[in-house]
Amino acid sequence: MLHLRIGSLSAAMLALSPGPLPLRPPAALEPAPISIATRVLRAHVAFLADDALEGRATGSHGDLVAVKYVAAQFRRLGLEPAGDSGSYLQRVPLLGRTPSPSLRIAGESAALRA
Repeated sequence: MLHLRIGSLSAAMLALSPGPLPLRPPAALEPAPISIATRVLRAHVAFLADDALEGRATGSHGDLVAVKYVAAQFRRLGLEPAGDSGSYLQRVPLLGRTPSPSLRIAGESAALRA
């Protein structure tokens, strides 16, 4: 079992919000503008997309670094953990795949037609 990759765009956007979000009951929710400085967003995206994270393949060292980075941002923002054992992570079974692309060309070759 591996840690769930917190890589969805919505989770990343929430992680990059400027400060703690107030917790209110659903009935009291009202639309509020959220502002994210472009430079801050670029910095987070640049880190998460950097080659140093080795593509963030499931279960890789780069994946673990990305997961810890996003969890640290959640903590910094004061978001309440909702994962396993009071953490920001949830254990789920994940399956990693490595594609093996191949090319096959069928038909007569140009040399045979001449």
